[in-house]
Amino acid sequence: MLDLLFVSGKVDITDIFSIVRDEDSSINFVGELLTVGSQVSVLAPPTSGLPSCHWFTATPNTNYSVFKPFLFCENPKIGKWTVSGTNGENANSTFRTSVDRRHPLYKAHEKGRELMETGSPAGQKLQTTMGHLENQCVKEVMAFVRSYKESDSNEISDLFNDIVDSEVKFYC
Repeated sequence: MLDLLFVSGKVDITDIFSIVRDEDSSINFVGELLTVGSQVSVLAPPTSGLPSCHWFTATPNTNYSVFKPFLFCENPKIGKWTVSGTNGENANSTFRTSVDRRHPLYKAHEKGRELMETGSPAGQKLQTTMGHLENQCVKEVMAFVRSYKESDSNEISDLFNDIVDSEVKFYC
């Protein structure tokens, strides 16, 4: 797969997503070992004044996950969906108790992944919808990044949370 992508000399972010999702190369582990999060970064040249964009899955098996964009900014709002459970006041003593560390996105994704893995019409429809969501997001975010001006900085803080919120709604 890698050879075919690099022959053309043009590799874009969706090609990298495909590489990270590749099970045959063992980049994406499935089965007993499972890839539980992936990241792809598009780094802007340091002097360009453009933001770098980092894309995260944070959910198991990238084939059934959506890459979500994160751009560093002064006050990023990641929201409630990707915050792991804690042990409350005893957060430092987790070795004594069992704490469910799965964040709400992970839990919602588990339900959606189970449906997608069945290959049922409903699972296929969900996977297609999630793929369209990701592709549209990539187009819009990368266009935003390419035309970024400092006056656009206020639009960045909610970006990650907005995409995660949309993803959770599809799974639930």
